[in-house]
Amino acid sequence: SGAGGFARLTPDGTETDLQLLFDAIVENVPEPRVEIEGPFRLQVNNLDYSDYLGRMFGGKVLRGEVKVGDRVEMLREEQTKKATFNVTKLWTYEGIELKEVESVGAGEIAMLAGLDGVLISDTIAHVDTTTALPPIKVEPSTLSMNFYANNSPLAGKDGGKYLTIHKIRERVAKEEAISVSVKIDADSQADFVKVKARGELQLAILIETMRREGYEMQISRPQVIFQKEDGVVKEPYELAALECPEDAVGSVMEDLSRRRGDLVDMRPNPNGTTTLQYRIPTRGLIGFRSNFLTMTRGLGLISSLFDGYDTYKGEVEGRTQGSLISKDPGKLTRYAYEDVQERGQLFFPVGTDIYAGMIVGACSRDEDMVVNATKEKAANNIRSATSDSTSVLDSHREMSLEQALAWLRDDELLEVTPKQLRFRKKILDHSERRVSERRSEFAGV
Repeated sequence: SGAGGFARLTPDGTETDLQLLFDAIVENVPEPRVEIEGPFRLQVNNLDYSDYLGRMFGGKVLRGEVKVGDRVEMLREEQTKKATFNVTKLWTYEGIELKEVESVGAGEIAMLAGLDGVLISDTIAHVDTTTALPPIKVEPSTLSMNFYANNSPLAGKDGGKYLTIHKIRERVAKEEAISVSVKIDADSQADFVKVKARGELQLAILIETMRREGYEMQISRPQVIFQKEDGVVKEPYELAALECPEDAVGSVMEDLSRRRGDLVDMRPNPNGTTTLQYRIPTRGLIGFRSNFLTMTRGLGLISSLFDGYDTYKGEVEGRTQGSLISKDPGKLTRYAYEDVQERGQLFFPVGTDIYAGMIVGACSRDEDMVVNATKEKAANNIRSATSDSTSVLDSHREMSLEQALAWLRDDELLEVTPKQLRFRKKILDHSERRVSERRSEFAGV
């Protein structure tokens, strides 16, 4: 029992501590495969960054010992030139906290400082070492997303501290320095940062972390990174493993089929669940996880692994609802809410600040609709036959960050602030947006 702080071999045991667990670990977990003697060697599998010390890097010490002040070198397989440096700081882990130490030996998990530019897979070793260890295979980035500065009419009104594209670029660059799969794309321009990452969850974690730190930004729809080989377009695929209750298997399989997934394996489990394995394009998994939890009432489990690039599989069925777009700026009124809810489902409660071009809800039809969400009831001295009736407002729909990213279309942005998630059209002005849509239709885009 973790809560009780004891480990027992039987439910009726009398042990009151974790000694049995520790004994079992010592008896059953093999020792680290390291060399106690010999010159120091470590392969980097963890990165961090300090504003005072710069790049921090570490991993398991594979051989020997290193002390603060020792002269070591960094080797990389594709480079013949070695970088030599002095170890300025050393840390080991106590739980999840770093503890500064003077030396570390074989088998310990350590972090070092003293050299910038160190990457995952680099070998840190004694200065007499001549060859680098074989590189660790790192899965490539499969999704990209554009980060824009928040230029909406409500920018800066939700307590955001960092609003400029310069600050956003700095923060993403800091993340790039410590994350192996977050990259700033070379196609980034002055007004946006194009960020590549391993998947939508990793991008969502980065965005959520930034908003908690006080950043405001606008995010484009996630885009899959395609490749072209011999004139053939290829896209990333995932191997997804799912475990769900038996009564949810049908709806889960139906949804995955619509998303171009292929069933690889299906096995019933003794506990009344079913394990499914699918090979599916990365595009098909965008937004699926939240749907999966809904279909399984929170009882489902899902994990996925990158399975390489393969032939493009055709269009994946996307969103089937249009947007309800606010016509004017102001506050969402109760009177307007009653009217607009007949056309779809709203995303915000009565009294929310809105602006022209902001998406206030999902249309019940697959088309965008401009609505007057700030309309007030006309004041007059004529008593209405229905004035004493009580209207019922439908509940508004709240989305998580992952759900919001999956709901976006190409002509929309997600406005992210420390307090709010808002959808908006890229072009806020209704007339300009209609002109742009006509041009796109004429060009056949």
